[in-house]
Amino acid sequence: MNREGSITRTLIFMLLGPIAWALHFLVVYGSHASYCAVGERLPGQPDTVIPVLQWSATIAAALVLAGGILWPSAVRTLLRAFPPTSTSSDFIIRVMQLLALLSLFGVAFASLALVFLPICGQLR
Repeated sequence: MNREGSITRTLIFMLLGPIAWALHFLVVYGSHASYCAVGERLPGQPDTVIPVLQWSATIAAALVLAGGILWPSAVRTLLRAFPPTSTSSDFIIRVMQLLALLSLFGVAFASLALVFLPICGQLR
């Protein structure tokens, strides 16, 4: 059943920020840990692959979160989360925007490690 206003779609809409933040966290720290565990032992593996992947994930997560904050109706339409005439639509949109803003700060904070810490520096 693929109808507008389902509970699952509304929850995904409301949790857009934490979902994007979790995916960013997974890509940044998962790729870093994998590279530190295996990648340094591989010959010819450049040290530029991981930073490019991590910065790409950071930019993508920031764009998704900013899009959710600035254009919530477009995200709602894309997900077909809830009818725009719903009595609680303003509340749902505000919750999503607040969670997306908090998640944007989380993404920015996690990306500070990319700036200040060397790759695998703590494991050497």
